[in-house]
Amino acid sequence: MRKAAIDPLLAAQLLGVPGLSTQHDSLTVLLHNTAMGDPSPYVRAAAIQAHWILHGVITRTEAMDLMIDPTVHPTIRQAAFLSALKDQEAEHMRQYQQMIRPDRFEWRDHRDPLAHALGSGDAGLICAALEHLINGGGDPDSFILTPERERALRDTLRPLADLEAIRLLDHVLAMRVGDPTTAPLPVPFNHPIDPVKLRALKQGQRYRITTAKGDIIIATDVNECPGSSLAFDSLVTAGYYNGKAFHRMVPGFVLQGGCPRGDGYGSMPWTLRTEIGRTPFTTGSVGLASAGRDTESCQFFITHSATPHLDGRYTRFGEVTEGMDVVWKLQVGDVMINVERENPEMLTAKAQRR
Repeated sequence: MRKAAIDPLLAAQLLGVPGLSTQHDSLTVLLHNTAMGDPSPYVRAAAIQAHWILHGVITRTEAMDLMIDPTVHPTIRQAAFLSALKDQEAEHMRQYQQMIRPDRFEWRDHRDPLAHALGSGDAGLICAALEHLINGGGDPDSFILTPERERALRDTLRPLADLEAIRLLDHVLAMRVGDPTTAPLPVPFNHPIDPVKLRALKQGQRYRITTAKGDIIIATDVNECPGSSLAFDSLVTAGYYNGKAFHRMVPGFVLQGGCPRGDGYGSMPWTLRTEIGRTPFTTGSVGLASAGRDTESCQFFITHSATPHLDGRYTRFGEVTEGMDVVWKLQVGDVMINVERENPEMLTAKAQRR
């Protein structure tokens, strides 16, 4: 009898779907523990995020220890941070219950995940903590983001590589003084275009992205986005994208990868100018991720469908010419095994082998 293969990431994600894991039975725990032992950090992260349905499978102490361990993959640390926050929210409810039934209350790990994230020195965790503060209305009383902690963050964060965290920090402080709409300071031009290399780059230059699920061919729009196309070409020829994972996938919207950290919060020590062309975002458009105008660098995305709300806001520097069926198959954790520029000689040799 043939057994159906179960995708480990999907299995881990299903553990967190309400109604599918409401019983704390041995099978559910087995699936969760199997996911926690999977070699992919993205599968383990999905299992950690799903743990809230399974009380006791991973404790808050375990989540906090994972969150502050610098040897752990960034996407697992992010999941552990969110898990610890959920547990902290539940603890507030337990404290309320203590006033009603003191005999049923048990003290647990009281380390503050927000404070630990802000003091971790990890730009991704700092971003996640600041986003949590923003979504919760800021920190008007400086209870979490104290003046001392703000100074420490200013000393820790790098001006360009951690630009997203710096902007989030500025946003929290602007909310504190009642002016959350203040525009961020413009990013100074810091990554000049090499005219010699640009002249050698032809319109429609093709690149092959090799994955375990198939190949994707993209062509860059050098005429409308010269700086972005050249930066992408330089990263490809340097081998930067080889082994990088797709860390984000929103069905029907976008597939995103190229983060040096692997969790979406990484960047280069330089930024690119935003280049807005005339071509709209349609199915298979290739764009650059951004934290605001002129903040693009190495992360790129491929759209699953037409996305007109991105037009005029994001750099669209290319399009998929072959392999959209592969794009639709890829999910979080799938790896770019190899990304290479396709030269005319390579195309001729491949055609002859067919």
